[in-house]
Amino acid sequence: METDKGMVMLVVLLDYSAAFDTVDHSIVLQILGKLCGLSGSALQWLATYLQSRTCAVVARGMSSDTVQLECSLPQGSSLGPLKFVICAAELITRDTLSVL
Repeated sequence: METDKGMVMLVVLLDYSAAFDTVDHSIVLQILGKLCGLSGSALQWLATYLQSRTCAVVARGMSSDTVQLECSLPQGSSLGPLKFVICAAELITRDTLSVL
């Protein structure tokens, strides 16, 4: 409606879907250990969960080679978004403190 009135409009869209694909497993584990106090078997369980992941693409009945994922958080899991937020908060805090 505003553009019909000749008003200028600015729209900013952020796509965080690719952000999940760029998270390094070792960094996630370090942050979860430091910020959340995870250690021992709990941290090892998360390490196995993150580091034992593979990926392949299937299209039109053909499948690519399976590759080991060195980074990314599983999407569709209940903990994936929480791990991403924890990592992002740590990085933002670290960068903000280094500027101050």
